[in-house]
Amino acid sequence: MGNLTVPLTYAIWAVAPIVAYQALLAGLENAGPELLPLLAAYAVASVLVAMAAAQPMALIAPFLAVSALSVFLYVIGRRVSK
Repeated sequence: MGNLTVPLTYAIWAVAPIVAYQALLAGLENAGPELLPLLAAYAVASVLVAMAAAQPMALIAPFLAVSALSVFLYVIGRRVSK
């Protein structure tokens, strides 16, 4: 798995802005439950690749930051849509 770890890490980093943007859209559309599968898939992918990585914090720290940012953007979207 060592050869795939680096491209998968970059792929997870590349998907992070998409996850945060979808959280904002879900907040604007009041569609919280539709966001959960995307967040769950992102979490599972981040954890699985982090277990294979030599530096797991290279994935865990951005995952936590994206999770916090997604919650923040979702709340902002909910407030704006009211």
